[in-house]
Amino acid sequence: MPTSRGSVSRSSSPSSKTSHRPWPSNERSQQLHLDLAVEDLDRAEHAAIRSGATKETHQPDPGRFRVLRDPAGHPFCLRG
Repeated sequence: MPTSRGSVSRSSSPSSKTSHRPWPSNERSQQLHLDLAVEDLDRAEHAAIRSGATKETHQPDPGRFRVLRDPAGHPFCLRG
């Protein structure tokens, strides 16, 4: 679903869902996992890191999405 710059959108249509991908590690409990749609993966990744996120070592498909953690350790993905 297209959104204006700076807005957040949630879609419940079946076509927007992807198959379940289990988190590879149980070091930290996962409470919520966000996938954020971005126009430019590299720019969004750099902005997230400048804001305190850290990039995960495990990157299953870096051409399509990037896995990061917020400063509290919660995982999230940036999707291009």
